[in-house]
Amino acid sequence: MLQGELSNKERIRYLRHLLMPQVGTQGQLRLKHANILIIGAGGLGGVVASYLAAAGVGRLTLVDGDHVDATNLSRQLIHSSAGTQTPAPLKVDSARERIKTINPYTTLTTHSDFFTAKTAAELLPECDLICDCTDNFKSRYLINDAAIKYKKSIVFASLYHFEGQLSVWNHENSGGCLRCAYPIDGEIKERASCQESGVLGVTPAILGTMQAQEVIKIVLGIGKIAAGQIISYDGLNHTIDQFMVPINPNCICQRPDEVNLDHYSQAPMPFQQDPLSINILEILAQTPAPHIIDLRSYEEMVELPDQLEECATLLPMEKESVEEFITNNPHSPYYLLCQQGVDSLVLARELVQKGWSDIFSINGGVSKIYLDLP
Repeated sequence: MLQGELSNKERIRYLRHLLMPQVGTQGQLRLKHANILIIGAGGLGGVVASYLAAAGVGRLTLVDGDHVDATNLSRQLIHSSAGTQTPAPLKVDSARERIKTINPYTTLTTHSDFFTAKTAAELLPECDLICDCTDNFKSRYLINDAAIKYKKSIVFASLYHFEGQLSVWNHENSGGCLRCAYPIDGEIKERASCQESGVLGVTPAILGTMQAQEVIKIVLGIGKIAAGQIISYDGLNHTIDQFMVPINPNCICQRPDEVNLDHYSQAPMPFQQDPLSINILEILAQTPAPHIIDLRSYEEMVELPDQLEECATLLPMEKESVEEFITNNPHSPYYLLCQQGVDSLVLARELVQKGWSDIFSINGGVSKIYLDLP
């Protein structure tokens, strides 16, 4: 039996929970005493945080170093249009204001940095459970390895267009980990996030509520947990499939004492600073006017800041045409622009490997340009 009790106001607030035999007073007290770590305050994290707060989880810790921008608003309902003001607020600050209005009994702690090995050492020993609401593989593998090291379960979700996947990793020896399902060798490669590939706005809401439900089930100790399997949701065809994920006996999750997080040397930021990735302010300070190759598709085209159009020569083209163009137009240097700075950096690396020099990517793409330029 858990110590403590619910106040009269809490009993009224959670009455529908208290009437359920699977929850009751003891279950609600379990939720009140729970401490859940949510990594990512975007489409998934905002939904998870909102529903766990509404359910009466006593302590939430939210980690994200990103800022709100206008492209978030179609799917990240925890943030409002006011969040697109200049300077853009941090997502964790925007989320904090919303959570306050949902449940005053929930204590929300925020960390306005991206998740790192150092963050893991600070936060994981105190939390009961981790929600992985990130959108890139470098973060996911770091969270996975940290959870193995500190013996914590992860409620995981990922998104793509109309689709999503849900799983519970590292849970009480009843399932494997992310590496059992998606083993990698060598250097982690860039892969498209929902920022690059797109996602329908309602898809994070569906997968986020599924994540929140798994958290509540684990805290209460009820129901069948999605450990040892991947639940695959397809909203376009309205199907849900389950795939078993056997534990890999050679995986690091079977040797938690050997986990070493030292190779995660820096935060997995969405605007990664690579030697080929140059900040827009540095580019615009050059004379003569820099040549910027705009790789965005028609669907991604939004009006660029006046300062960029006034100070640079913009050259829209498909990425398949870039190499031929620079061969026929040996201007130096060229700067590649995409929506988030991922596709442009990948292409810049490919061209440099082929022997081209003075080919660079604009750090963070259009999204970061709007943060950097007045």
